[in-house]
Amino acid sequence: MIDIGCCAPDERGAKSMSYRWWSSCKTNTGRVRQVNEDAFLDLGDCGLWIVADGMGGHARGDVASRLIIEAFSGLERPSSIMEFSADVRDRLKLAHHRVKQESDRTDTQQIIGSTVVVLLVFKRQWLCLWAGDSRAYLLRNGALQRITKDHSVAQELVDMGKLGIEEVEGHPYANHITRAVGANHELVLDERSSELRDGDAILLCSDGLNKELSE
Repeated sequence: MIDIGCCAPDERGAKSMSYRWWSSCKTNTGRVRQVNEDAFLDLGDCGLWIVADGMGGHARGDVASRLIIEAFSGLERPSSIMEFSADVRDRLKLAHHRVKQESDRTDTQQIIGSTVVVLLVFKRQWLCLWAGDSRAYLLRNGALQRITKDHSVAQELVDMGKLGIEEVEGHPYANHITRAVGANHELVLDERSSELRDGDAILLCSDGLNKELSE
């Protein structure tokens, strides 16, 4: 779980069209698993935050989430949001191929994979990329909005009108992920972006949090 808050720029920041932000991170193995398959990255100086959740029940999910984080070693400050996004996408594709290679090297027949949600902040703009069911939420003026949409069989049933949104939580297909790093032939990411406002807070989390707490 990563919580990122921002505030209006000071006089110098106003001239550079940038916000100031702060962040905090926390992860816990929980009571079910012996190995924590979640991983996170907090690069506030670069304006980048990541939560990755190794796919539960699959072999070495902790390795998959770790490989995602390792792909961002040596990240430098971007010169534009587009350059930032392109660099992040390239690194996630690299992680995708490394996870698939790791899967090929193992004897298990199970897929090694990990969900991922990434937040980029550049000056006054944020951009979110994700694959799987790890989520991003925006808290603005006391109202909580979900930024991401789960890549799951249950969500696809909602999109087709075969399942009500209120029926997703607890549905047997809610945990059936349709996209993940390392799990598919190609990595397909969804993207959303918008502008920051004074007082905004953004939360990134794995399903270990949102399945325990309602929106």
